[in-house]
Amino acid sequence: MRDFLYLRLLRALVAELASGLYGEGRRFLSQRKICRLWKVSWPTAASSLAWLVNRGFLTVKPRSGYRIAPQSQQRALLLLHGKAAPHLPLPMTWDWKRFYLAPKPTPTARHIGVVLTGIESPSERLNHLPPPDAAVDLGFVSARRLFQEATRKNCSVEFYIDNGRPDRRSAIVEQLLKRKPAGLIAFRRLRSYAALRPMIAPIVAAQIPVVTVFDDCEGLNVVSININNVGLGHDVARRFLKLGHRRVAVLLPKIPNPYFQDRAVGARMAMQELRLPDASLDVFELPPFKALPPSVARKFRDPDQRPTALFVTSADLFFGLWPLLRQLKLAVPRDVSIIMTAGADYHPGCNRSFDTMKIDFSRVGATAFSSLLSLLEGNLKQRTTVLAPRYVSTGSVRPLNKRI
Repeated sequence: MRDFLYLRLLRALVAELASGLYGEGRRFLSQRKICRLWKVSWPTAASSLAWLVNRGFLTVKPRSGYRIAPQSQQRALLLLHGKAAPHLPLPMTWDWKRFYLAPKPTPTARHIGVVLTGIESPSERLNHLPPPDAAVDLGFVSARRLFQEATRKNCSVEFYIDNGRPDRRSAIVEQLLKRKPAGLIAFRRLRSYAALRPMIAPIVAAQIPVVTVFDDCEGLNVVSININNVGLGHDVARRFLKLGHRRVAVLLPKIPNPYFQDRAVGARMAMQELRLPDASLDVFELPPFKALPPSVARKFRDPDQRPTALFVTSADLFFGLWPLLRQLKLAVPRDVSIIMTAGADYHPGCNRSFDTMKIDFSRVGATAFSSLLSLLEGNLKQRTTVLAPRYVSTGSVRPLNKRI
């Protein structure tokens, strides 16, 4: 029985690390608190913490407690991605208990706010968005599904357009605090420069339940929905290496968003894991919708340095990549294998399909709404929902002779 509890506790602690609630260098849960939250014995808690220390997730110093080691969240996400685990119990903090004990509005009275971050508003009005079709036109396919689910559950939805400017964000926060919705769902567009945390912090402080999409809001008591970007990069790099490719490149958009950087982190982990002496990994940060920088173009022109496998983390990067491949007469997959990340495997600019780590954005809205509903009804099972992309093969990857 103790072994079973030990494994369950270990999965729960790894899920806590993956949630993004604990930043690098911050204090992790103490042994005493773990015993109280999960109702386990002192030796069971000690064994689980020792395992996390030995595997590099935590560091420990006398009279300082357990601290978060670098890249712990990425490694925890990768571990959860690779192994199936049941839903884990959510530790009941005092904040959650106060929320559960507070009187809840009836379903007919529920009003939900939805913030869409990373787009320019077609109007100066904060909430000018006739749902749900306009949300799709603005690039938020998931907002339509959310609106449909909310309507089915007899909830009203009000959309707010966040363009990232401080004055607009202050106005949105002021309006939300005035209206006091039953809950808030905040979407961050993957290519957005604007982090959600500065805008969400006062909402959380006002005890309005919040679900964030594609932004962990580290340190805030929110429920988050994310893509397992570390696991995604790890899977793609490992797939290339298993097929015999030894010169692999990861193409990232040059924007300050950790989601794309985490895909490169996962690819590096796969390289370190397989330890192939003749394998190399290049990470190129490229400006979206622009030609490739001369230094990157030169590498593609040199047959001895040219990557044989490309992981294109954003479909926008084909704008500069595809003309160069055609100019050099490099055929896919004869000369170069390509896997991209997108919501569809067909790329209209290239007039062809590519092997794709496909993200079903239409399901994200429904997942966000069901998570908020579970939170409002006190049925929430886990703080973080990790979305796993599905691999779609269309023939843009071919094996080389060096297989492992």
